[in-house]
Amino acid sequence: MKESTAATVGLLVAPAIPALVLGAMTPVTTREAPDLVSAVVLFPIGYAFSALFTGLFGLPAFLLGRHLRLIRWWSAVMVGFLLGVLVVVIIGWPGVTLHEAIPYALTGAASGLLFWIIWERRDAETF
Repeated sequence: MKESTAATVGLLVAPAIPALVLGAMTPVTTREAPDLVSAVVLFPIGYAFSALFTGLFGLPAFLLGRHLRLIRWWSAVMVGFLLGVLVVVIIGWPGVTLHEAIPYALTGAASGLLFWIIWERRDAETF
């Protein structure tokens, strides 16, 4: 797959992780515990917000990393983690707690790792 295709697919797939995880953690039914209905109902909304932040912050981070030739698994995880924290700070300013930041940071790190896995496939014959 071409480099541009790998980057596009990675940037489109990476927002799915926060959308799934945070959707699954948020109850929308009368029960107090999150359930499958919550994840399914909230996925499109979560994906839209996650994709927005991926475009605003992830794309420039990718372009900078590519320019500096620093796209490695550890840099993708680290940048994803930091961008997850940045998102929760933006959303929850000024009263963000560590308890609130951890899920965003971890899902950001997972998204960064997923992006890197797709990015590494850029040299492969098939996807």
